[in-house]
Amino acid sequence: MFGIGLPEMIVIMAVALIVVGPDKLPELARSLAKGLNEFKKTMNQVKENFSEESKIISSVQEDLKKTTGAMAGKLLDNDPQIWTREDDINAGDNPDDDIIEVDTINEERPWEKDALQEPGKDAASETELPPTNVVRQENDTSDAPSREEAHSSTQ
Repeated sequence: MFGIGLPEMIVIMAVALIVVGPDKLPELARSLAKGLNEFKKTMNQVKENFSEESKIISSVQEDLKKTTGAMAGKLLDNDPQIWTREDDINAGDNPDDDIIEVDTINEERPWEKDALQEPGKDAASETELPPTNVVRQENDTSDAPSREEAHSSTQ
């Protein structure tokens, strides 16, 4: 039982006798036995519930196998009516219905006009953007060279 031999059981009983005392030891043994019985009953109920659920699952599994077998048989048939939609059957056999006109493909779309514009130009108006150069004022005393000095040094 639980891998406990006779010497271990004697030691456990001796410790229980010392800790609990000789007066309360029979009560402790009875309550322990009742607890173990309740535990066994609960375990049996859990086993029964699992077995009932496994029966339900196995019946559902059998139904699914039958259904998939029937569907596989239908799919493997060579009947072309299974593979065609009702719209295709009612539409007729005119192959020209599926052709897309080239004019509709190459139409210019309004959103493409904005994408084809050069950067910095607005598609709605052809106004130019203000220059991004910053003009240096004469009374600026920073260490940066003036526009004329920078221009003359590059030449």
